[in-house]
This record gives sequence, C-alpha cells and structure tokens, in this order.
Amino acid sequence: MGALVRDFSGEPAGVLEVAFDRSSYLERAANARNAALLITALTLGVGILLALLIARTITQPIKQTAEAMGNIAEGEGDLTRRLDDSGRDELSELAHQFNAFVSRMQATLQEVKTSALDVSQTAGAIAKSSEDLASRSDEAASNLQQTSAAMEEISSTVAHSAESANQASSLSAEASEVVEQGSSAMQELETTMQDIDRASSRITDIVTLIDGIAFQTNILALNASVEAARAGEHGLGFGVVAQEVRTLAERSREAAREIRTVINESVETSRLGTDRVRQASQTMGKIMTSINSVHDVLEEISASTREQSSGVAEVNTAVTELDTVTQQNAAMVNQTSSSAAQMRELAEHLNALIDAFELGAELHDARPALPRSEPSSPRTEPRDR
Repeated sequence: MGALVRDFSGEPAGVLEVAFDRSSYLERAANARNAALLITALTLGVGILLALLIARTITQPIKQTAEAMGNIAEGEGDLTRRLDDSGRDELSELAHQFNAFVSRMQATLQEVKTSALDVSQTAGAIAKSSEDLASRSDEAASNLQQTSAAMEEISSTVAHSAESANQASSLSAEASEVVEQGSSAMQELETTMQDIDRASSRITDIVTLIDGIAFQTNILALNASVEAARAGEHGLGFGVVAQEVRTLAERSREAAREIRTVINESVETSRLGTDRVRQASQTMGKIMTSINSVHDVLEEISASTREQSSGVAEVNTAVTELDTVTQQNAAMVNQTSSSAAQMRELAEHLNALIDAFELGAELHDARPALPRSEPSSPRTEPRDR
C-alpha cells in the first residue's frame, strides 16, 4: 500500500509505502466466520423448534374456533356451545369475542324466530280478517247497488215532482193573471157604480128643483084662481086654466116625488152595489195576494225540488263512485289476503330455516363445548387486559 507525500508548498515530496503479513489476519477471519456459521445454524434450529411449538399453541385454538364456526355454518348449527376464554392472552380474547358473537347471534335468531312466529300468527289473522272484510265488502257493494237503484227511483220521483211543481206554478201564474184581470174589471165596475151614484145625486137635485118649481107653480095657480074668482065671469076661463095648471103642478110634484123615491132606491141600490163591488174588489185583492203567495210557495217548492233533484243526482253519483271504490277495496282486500297468505308461508319458511339452529331454551343456555372448552357463560363486557 503506498501514498503520495507533499511538502508545505503542496509540491510532491515523495511516496510512503507500508508492508505487513496478512496470513495471520486471514486465519483469524476464517475462524470467526466458521464460529458465526455454527452459531447461526444452532440459532436457526432452536428458532424453528420454538416457532413450531408457538405455531402449534396458536393454531390449536384457531382450529377449534374454525371447527366451531364450521359447526355453526355447515353442521347442526349449535349456538349453545362456547369456547374456553379463561386465559388472558390474545387467543382467549378471540375466544371471548367469538362467544360474544355467538351469544348475540343466538339472541338475534331467537328474536327472529319469535318475530317469525308472531308474523305467521299475524298473517293468519290478517288473512282471516281480510276474508271477513272481503265478504263484508261484497255485501256492502250489493247494498250500494240496491241503494243506487233506489236513488235512481227517488231521482225519477223528484224529477216528476219538480215537473208537477212547475205545472202548478204555471197554473198559479195564469190564475194570478185572471184574478188580476177580474180585479181590474171590479175596479172599473166600482168606478162605474160611483159614476152612477154621482149621476143619481144630480138627478135627485134636478127632481128637487122640479118639485120646488111645481110647488111655486101650484102657489101661482092658487093665486090665479083667487084672482079669477074675484074677476067673476070674466075670470072663469082664467080660473079653469089656473086649475089645470094647478093640477099639472100637483101631478108634476107627485111625479117628482115618485122619481125621487125611485132615484133614492136606485142610489141606495147603487151604494149597496158599490159596497159589494168594493168588497168583491178587496176579496179579489186578497185572492190575488193568496194566489201570489201560493205562486211564490210553488216557485220555492219548484226551486227546492230542482235542488233536491240536483242533490239526489249528486248523491247517486257519489253512491256510484262509492260502489266503484268498494269494489276496488274488495279487490285490494282479496290481494291483501293473498299477500298475507304468502307472508305467512314466508314466515313459516323462515321459522323452518331458524329451526336448523340449536338455540336452546334460554338465551344464556350453554352446553359442554368443543375440546379444550369448559362450560362457561358468555361474557358481554370487555375484559381487563
């Protein structure tokens, strides 16, 4: 081995070489290598033995766990057996967790089995109730059909009543017009009677005037007769004329009295007729009012009948729709009954599947377990490590 030597200025000054004997060094290295190989071989052998022992210790509980799980999955499905978890190592913890899992699975399957039984019973009850409901729905549909037929008859009757009410209303309107015409005629007759009464009064006045004139004429004739008597023979002719005038005046006065009597009777009769006409007019007014009231009532009856007809039509439509809905409900009830029967079959099938597992009488029931396991209650609380 050689090395270049330089001076303080950095220039090469020479070469330094070292020489030694390597034979002793190589011999010691060979001895050390052989010792290391021997120690490695011994260590490897011991390690393999320890690994086999440890692997056997580890795989045995794992194998037991696998056998237990295989028993659950493919064997009798016994969920009442438990592994030994009395140790404090990881395998005991694994056994403890396995026991907890099996306990949870056992409890879950028991609940599922109970629920399946309940579902089966409930499905049976639903099916029976659905059958009863279907029967009642059919009966209700039949009753609704009868009700629909009755409503149609009622609708026809109401329509006939409405038509009759309309005819009665028309007749009352015509009667009201006739009564109104009669009332107008009575009013005209009353006016005419009043005119006759006024004319009779004027005639009475004229007769009174004639009576007065006859009275005065009679007095004049009497005076003329007196004057004729005084004149003697010269007044005889004038006396005869005066007597005739007096007689004529008396006859005129008697005729005036008779005319007055007749006029008075006519006036009284006219007044009675006027009163009766007035009463008849008032009666016609009352009759007209009554007919108008009857007409209004008939109009209300007609309107009410039309409303009833419309209401009956709506009720008939509602009954028809209800009949349709009832028939649909009956079909749905039949479908529900069929679904309940299927659900009951599924629940029974699920119960049969669960019966493949051994669940025990109680949740925490445990049987003697697999090899290496002793009867023990499953622990659900985590253990202290």
